[in-house]
Amino acid sequence: MKNLHFSKISILAGRLLGRGGTETVLLHIFNDKNLKKIFTYKLFVTERSEEKGLLPFLAETGLKKAKITLNQSSGCIRNFKRFIYLVFTNSDFIIGLTPKEIKKAAQVRKILKKKYKIVSWIHFSIKYMPGHSYERMKKELPLADYHLSISDGLTKELNEIGLKDNVFTIYNPVRRQEQTILQPNENKTKLVYVGRLENQQKNILELFDILDLIADDFNLDIYGSGPDEEMLQKEVAKNKKLNEKIVWKGWKSNPWNEIKQADALVLTSNYEGFPMTLNEAISRGLPAISYDLPVGPSSLIQDGVNGYLVEFGNKREFAEKIMTLSNRKLFNDRQSVKNSLEFLYDNQYSKRVIDAFSKMNGLEMNRIINE
Repeated sequence: MKNLHFSKISILAGRLLGRGGTETVLLHIFNDKNLKKIFTYKLFVTERSEEKGLLPFLAETGLKKAKITLNQSSGCIRNFKRFIYLVFTNSDFIIGLTPKEIKKAAQVRKILKKKYKIVSWIHFSIKYMPGHSYERMKKELPLADYHLSISDGLTKELNEIGLKDNVFTIYNPVRRQEQTILQPNENKTKLVYVGRLENQQKNILELFDILDLIADDFNLDIYGSGPDEEMLQKEVAKNKKLNEKIVWKGWKSNPWNEIKQADALVLTSNYEGFPMTLNEAISRGLPAISYDLPVGPSSLIQDGVNGYLVEFGNKREFAEKIMTLSNRKLFNDRQSVKNSLEFLYDNQYSKRVIDAFSKMNGLEMNRIINE
């Protein structure tokens, strides 16, 4: 062990909310015992973030305060602090979660002849990443030396802009869950939605349209909060049928503790990266029905095995898939649903990450896992 090479990694995260898919993945890598044998981390939150949500997340990272930098400044001061950080960093790798961070790291490296390697780690489709045009993505992502991809769909998008040999598909981590969500013992179809109540990305109004097409008896429990919560509740209140069948559960730190029985999780997003809510559901044996997006769901859902993929925008087909759930012989083996994510469980993720960085720096670090 004394001869091991420890790679120093700085993650330039842009803006963090404190809870969400990106934050969940960051917590995993900071605390993964296999990765901690090889990597040391620093986290730089480069854009102003709300401390109320961020501070609990930072406490869970396990990083010492000296390893965390918050940039709550604005304008030129914020850019100057990022510049100073990059000037004095001794990290081997700079991982940028946005094209802006990649561009800034590349500029400083070019000017000052820094030796760090730049790695992109984008958590959305590059065609639909909020606040970033596709043209900007095509221009700035190639400034990175390597690219970590969270799904097969994202890898395909990176290939389409000319990034091929230096792309590593690592997916996102999925923790094996002891909990199993059982089929309901009532005739009514029970659905759940878990996520932010924000319509631009999550497309929740379209979910309501789909539910309005369902002839069978059902109910939907909605777990989450967000900027469009009040608007969505008002829309449901206008529809007597939906108003009687939708229950607003609010935000919960761990909604899965409350979900004991359900038929399926539903997701109608316009775009995703690697939807954590899908792997959280499937890893507990709960099938998922989702639109088939360019990036994300198809890496997790095996049609007819652990849920259904539906052509984007086909509301009628989505409703029909929900109605098939009244046949309780479908997905009745919840252990098989859980096993469908075997390739993502436990140390499989850390092995993929280590393999990617092994190829980046020419070291055979995979041997650590077996020691």
